[in-house]
Formats: sequence, structure tokens, C-alpha cells
Amino acid sequence: MSLNSDIGYYYSGGSANTSGAASLGDAISTHAIGSGNGNLFPNVALDEAVAGSSSYLCIYLKNNGSVAHTGLGLYFESTPIGTDDTVFVSLGLAAVNATETSVSTINTSPAGIIWQQPNFNYSAIAFPDLNPGDYQAIWLYRNIAVVSSGSVLDYVRLALSGT
Repeated sequence: MSLNSDIGYYYSGGSANTSGAASLGDAISTHAIGSGNGNLFPNVALDEAVAGSSSYLCIYLKNNGSVAHTGLGLYFESTPIGTDDTVFVSLGLAAVNATETSVSTINTSPAGIIWQQPNFNYSAIAFPDLNPGDYQAIWLYRNIAVVSSGSVLDYVRLALSGT
């Protein structure tokens, strides 16, 4: 199997969670994150674009394959095209296969996290090896600037490199 087909992206927030907005840490969900617009962070409403906001979500990357994946690196394959919006990522503090501590609301920053913007494969965040069935939490932080112009074309795509 290949890395891209083996690694699944899952909500946090407990085994039954199916909502990106409720992915605030806690146990891995049994539900994978689908592809498409607004599948993790809620779309930005006009009042949020005017006021600005900071949002924090936790997801899990899980090896659904039958082989171990090693030498992994996490980075953004694409980032927002506008200058008003920024996205950062960090490994969760919990070890592989452990439950990440939750936050109380989508606007609450998780403690102890070091935010990074690895925009290319060569600047990827070192990611732990994942044996079959292993999972690791990551946090995402989206900042919407005050009076953000935004764009319907703004989106973020995570990528994982390695073998």
C-alpha cells in the first residue's frame, strides 16, 4: 500500500463525532474527515470576517494500512491565497495512540502547543512513525484577520511525506 492511501484523517471529540467544529481534542472519532469545502473548519461568515477570529481544531492521522510508515513529515501542500487568513499546525502533545487533551471551545488555544507553518516538504514537521492501526493527534490554528477580505478560493491541504 502507499502512504497516501493508508493514512486517514479523523475527527477528534469522541468516537461518534462527525463534526469539524466539535473536534476540540479528546478521543479519536471512528468517522473520517471527508473531502470538500468546509469539511473541517466552519466556513467564515461575514460577521466573523469583519470582527476577525481565531479557531483551533484537533484531528488525528491514522495508519489504516497493513505496513508501517516511517520517516514521516507533515506540511501544508497548499495554504490560503489571501493575506488576511493564516493557518498553523502542530503535533499534539499526546503520544502515538494516546488521547489528546481537549479544549472547551473552538476559540480556546490548546496549552503548550508550538505553532508552525511548514509550507513545503523540505520544511516538514517531523512526524512519528505509524505502525498499522497507529494514530497521532495534530492541532490546526486558523486566524482570520479583522476586516478580512477572504476568498472563496481559500483552502488548506495537509500533506504527509515519508515511506
